[in-house]
Amino acid sequence: MTQRHWLDITEYVCIGGSFLGTAIAAATQQVVYAATPLTLTLGVNVLNRQRLHQLNREHQDTAIAQVYHNLEPIHEEFSQLDIQTQERISHLKDVNAQQYKAAIAKIHQLIEPLNQQLIQLDSRSQKQLEQFNSANQQQHAEIIAHIYQLIHPLHLHLNQLDETTQQRDRQTQTQLDQLHALQHLQAEGILAYINPLIDTLNQELIRLDSQTQKRFAEFNAANQQQHDAIILQVQQQLEPLKTQLDTLTPQVSDQELKLGQLKDAIAKWYDYIEPLNQQVSHLETNAQQVNSQRHQQIEQLKETIVQLQRTIHKLQDIKHKNRLPSSSPNASDTPEHSFLSLAMLRHELDAGLQGVGKNIHQISNSLQDVWTGLTTLETRTESGLITQNWHCVQTLTTHSGKVNAVAISPQGETFASGSDDQTLRLWQLKTGQEMGIMAKNFAWFNGVKSIAFSPDGKRLACGNNDYTIKVWALDRGQELYTLMGHSSSVKSIGFSRDGQRLISGSDDRTIKLWNLATGKEIPLSIQHSDWLGRVNAVAISPNGQIFASGSDDKTIKVWDLTTGQLMMTLSGHKAAVKAVVFSPDGKMIASGSADQTIKLWYLGTGKEMSTLSGNFGSVNALAMSRDGKVLVSGSSDETVQLWQLSTGKIIDILKGHKGAVYSVAISPDRKTVVSGSSDKTIRIWRC
Repeated sequence: MTQRHWLDITEYVCIGGSFLGTAIAAATQQVVYAATPLTLTLGVNVLNRQRLHQLNREHQDTAIAQVYHNLEPIHEEFSQLDIQTQERISHLKDVNAQQYKAAIAKIHQLIEPLNQQLIQLDSRSQKQLEQFNSANQQQHAEIIAHIYQLIHPLHLHLNQLDETTQQRDRQTQTQLDQLHALQHLQAEGILAYINPLIDTLNQELIRLDSQTQKRFAEFNAANQQQHDAIILQVQQQLEPLKTQLDTLTPQVSDQELKLGQLKDAIAKWYDYIEPLNQQVSHLETNAQQVNSQRHQQIEQLKETIVQLQRTIHKLQDIKHKNRLPSSSPNASDTPEHSFLSLAMLRHELDAGLQGVGKNIHQISNSLQDVWTGLTTLETRTESGLITQNWHCVQTLTTHSGKVNAVAISPQGETFASGSDDQTLRLWQLKTGQEMGIMAKNFAWFNGVKSIAFSPDGKRLACGNNDYTIKVWALDRGQELYTLMGHSSSVKSIGFSRDGQRLISGSDDRTIKLWNLATGKEIPLSIQHSDWLGRVNAVAISPNGQIFASGSDDKTIKVWDLTTGQLMMTLSGHKAAVKAVVFSPDGKMIASGSADQTIKLWYLGTGKEMSTLSGNFGSVNALAMSRDGKVLVSGSSDETVQLWQLSTGKIIDILKGHKGAVYSVAISPDRKTVVSGSSDKTIRIWRC
């Protein structure tokens, strides 16, 4: 039943499709829409008829068998019925064959117009293709003609350009001839300008050498007189001691008590003599340093004069040969190159004259320093500090990289140093002996950029190049925290007065506050500036209520430590601010800058109090004594300077480093200064 039902439905669908295809073919004149469903209908009809025949045959055979077995008498009738059935089947076959032939004929009739249409379409396509080729050739010819019209003016323009170029070449040759003549005149003018300067320079050198010899003779005489005066003073002071010794000698065997007093007196006199010996030794050392420095300066002056003479020879070559000396075998002879060469010679000449003047100025300053040292041998200032007697007692060379930071503990017994060699080291301040390496960063280029002691001296923090801050417990030598949050190098750090908070400034332009009880960041989100604002220095006030930051934007900003709100901006520096420090009473801020100055600011009004000038390089580091009377600065001019804040005058200039000084610290008793430099050394200075 399922097969019969499916075939019946399929035949009905095909018949319906035949009617629909016929209608579509009539409407569109496309025979294929009618031929296809008709063909399918015929095929399904044949299959259906075969199925009916098969079914009828099966039913008949079954009926015959049943009749044959059950109704033998009617066997003959069944035979007749079978004959009739065969006849009907034959008739159906004939009918189906006729219908099939008629359908095939009808399909041929429908396909024939389609073939005619295809032939017509092919003929039409050939004509259109021929028309397209003809039009394409015509368009190609038009494009070529248009391109020729465009190229022809360009060709004419190139010809004109070639003629113009030849004309310019002739003009250039003329200008070159004029330039040679002009160079000859300029060379004569320059030589006329140089000769008086050289004569003046020679006279100045003769005068300087004479003055130098005179001043050194005066220096030696004054030094000898000073030395003789000190020896005479010592002898005069020892004379009563000798008299007392002669008086006490006969009584030594009987008066042991007086012998003890005599020993105390001798020890007292030796204590008095020792500073005098140190002063004499210091004068001799200074004399040797001045001699060495003067020798180096004179050698530099000689080299500068030799370079200046070479430039003059080049100018003389111009004068004699009427041409500029070629810098290479393939050097161009164009006017631009000639002007450039002449300008280079003029630049060399100016640089040589400036170098000579600079060297003379340095020698003059050196002699002036010697003369000033001889005429102002004061031993103490108003603040009670010994001046002109600071000296380096020890140079530590353990670090293998630039020393970026030094800090002295609040108790004044130890100090720490951080370097680009990736180490944080601890030292004894009195002896300079290394106590150990607190930290060793193993990542490449992970130098220690900043360090700070807690107020109680029990913890040490360091800011690193890997954007982190590490906090150490000194009594156990163990790391307590690694503070992470910055996105660039941590250039400066500082503890609050209670030691519970830490502040940090970074090259990422931000300032962060940390809670050391938890090791977590206090979310204040402080950014010094939006751009070009690397934070180089931070400092917390003694009362722990405000803090200051110095940045590449040339300003110092003062912030509320609790809220992170900006309180004031101090402007006045002309270059990046490298260091900031509070006075002990919290009323003043000192700032050091790359503009080679130190400025003092009064926080009550936010106004500049004064400017301390005297450095010949960027002021990279500042430190203030605990009593607020002395300020120490480290500079790129390789010096450490001590300033008296009450007068703004220099107490002493400490020389000895061979590179820029990037960090300084002063001991609580004001008698020791520690400095770190790019020459990879730490120097300990004492008075």
